[in-house]
Amino acid sequence: MTLNDHDLDRFLHAATTAAYRAGAHVMKYYGRDLTVDTKGAVNLAGDVVTIADRESEAIILDVLGDLHPDVAVLAEESGEDHARFEKPYFWCVDPLDGTLPFLERVNGFAVAIALVSRAGEAVMGVCYLPAFGDLYHAVAGKGAFKNGKPVSIAPSMGAGVTTLSLNHMEPIPPDRHAQVTAIAERIKSTEGVRRLVHHMHSGAVPKGCWVIDAAPALYVGVPRVGEGVSVWDLAATSCVVAEAGGVACDVFGDPLDLNHRENTYCHHKGYILASHRALADAAIAGFRRATGRE
Repeated sequence: MTLNDHDLDRFLHAATTAAYRAGAHVMKYYGRDLTVDTKGAVNLAGDVVTIADRESEAIILDVLGDLHPDVAVLAEESGEDHARFEKPYFWCVDPLDGTLPFLERVNGFAVAIALVSRAGEAVMGVCYLPAFGDLYHAVAGKGAFKNGKPVSIAPSMGAGVTTLSLNHMEPIPPDRHAQVTAIAERIKSTEGVRRLVHHMHSGAVPKGCWVIDAAPALYVGVPRVGEGVSVWDLAATSCVVAEAGGVACDVFGDPLDLNHRENTYCHHKGYILASHRALADAAIAGFRRATGRE
């Protein structure tokens, strides 16, 4: 299956339509007291699910479901779909990223939809932050856009403020704390970095989008086993950040694996979304130092 420009335009229209519809529906529940169910996940951030999550996913799948028979679907609330290992592409759907901030009436939540190849490469990404009314989208090789207008990251960091965002809602265990500290220290020594500002309480998708808005900025997660950020948290934003001129990779400097066969988690090799190559390189160097790989 080869996607031509017509296919990509059609898919992008469907994905943005689905994101807008789902986001508008989610906002009907925002600020209300909702029943919270558990999914049995290891950490709290990945364990909560509400009627808003489930109905948002149903809306998205209704729009995307019949677009093409050779496109599989991996959606957070629907569970694993092994067709993504057989078909050339799959839709990767997070119907409500940041459910905890959503429940706590904090604006750091989003709807995310990505088109990912079987090889694990993000071909398209759509991220909608309904509390702000902001929609980011990108198609590989065609640039990134925010609310329909091109967005790009300035090539030089200048002397701005670098934002280090960490994907940890709970206390960090000692081994990962040492790695995170080493990364932060390495970034502090990077030319053009005056200080670090930590932003934590939001979903992974807004954090990724804000790498563009708050550049120079970095969103990083160190390796964990069997838990953490999943493919639907990173697929769309990795495409948008890369197309805006940033960097999306793991903490070893390799491309993100967005179609991992073991499970849906992306934390097995960590992840980096960076506005500038120098920040990504600093994070990689800090991780190597902390783990004795220098």
